Amino acid sequence: MNLGRAWSRLRLNVLFELKGMRLYWMQIVSSLFIMPLALLFIQLMASGSDSQKLGYGLSGFIAASMVGSLIGCLSLRVCNMMLPDVLELYTTFSLGKLEMIIGMSITYCLLSLPQIIVAIAATALLVPIPNLALYLLAILFGMFTLAVVSSGLGLIVKNYYQAMGLFPLLTFAFVLLSPAYVEQSGSEFLKVIFLANPLTHLLNLIRSGLGFATPIEATWSLIYMICLIVAILFVERRKLRDFYILEKY
Repeated sequence: MNLGRAWSRLRLNVLFELKGMRLYWMQIVSSLFIMPLALLFIQLMASGSDSQKLGYGLSGFIAASMVGSLIGCLSLRVCNMMLPDVLELYTTFSLGKLEMIIGMSITYCLLSLPQIIVAIAATALLVPIPNLALYLLAILFGMFTLAVVSSGLGLIVKNYYQAMGLFPLLTFAFVLLSPAYVEQSGSEFLKVIFLANPLTHLLNLIRSGLGFATPIEATWSLIYMICLIVAILFVERRKLRDFYILEKY
C-alpha cells in the first residue's frame, strides 16, 4: 500500500468517526471543551501570579485532559468496536481493525487538542519555559503513549458493560495516583504506586521542559514509557490476530 493511499484511507476513517459523533455533539462540547476550560480558568485564578504553582497546575491539567479524552473515551470506543455485533458491521468496510483503531485514536487526540492548546498558550504567557522543544515533544509523546494504552485497554476488556464502569474509575485513578495536582510524597508504598503510573512519567517529561525538579530523571521516565508502549503493542497485536468472526449464513 503506497503512502498516498494509506493517508487517504486514514483521513476517511477519521472523518467517518467525526461524522458518527454528530448525534452527541452537545455531550462532546460539554465534556471535552466547556467543563475542562472552566476547570482551567478556576485553576488559573487559584494559582495567582506564582509561576511555580501555575506551571505545576497547568502541566497537571494537560496530562489530566489527555487521560480524560483517551483513557475515559477512546478505550470505551475501542471496546465497543470489538463487540461481535458491532464488528460485523465494520466488516463491510475496506478498513482493517488496526486501521480503524488508529483512526479512532487520532480522532480522540484531535478532540483533546483545543483544551491542551489553550493550556499550552497560558503556560507560554505566564510561565518561563527553559526547554520549549522538550516541553512540546513530551506532550505529543504523552498523547501517543496514552492513545496506545487506551486502545490496549479497549482490546483487553471484552465486556463493554463492565468497561463502562471500569474505565471512568481508571481515569480517576490515573489522575489521583499521580503528581498531576499534588506533589509526590508520602510513604514508600505510595511512591511506588505513583511511579507505576504512566501519567507520573509523562508529567516528569513535561515538567523537565519547564525546568522543574522531578522525582526521577526524565531519561528513566522516557525508557519506562517506551517499554510500556512496546509491551502494549505486542498485546494488541496478539488480540487483533486472535479475534475473528464466523460468517453467518
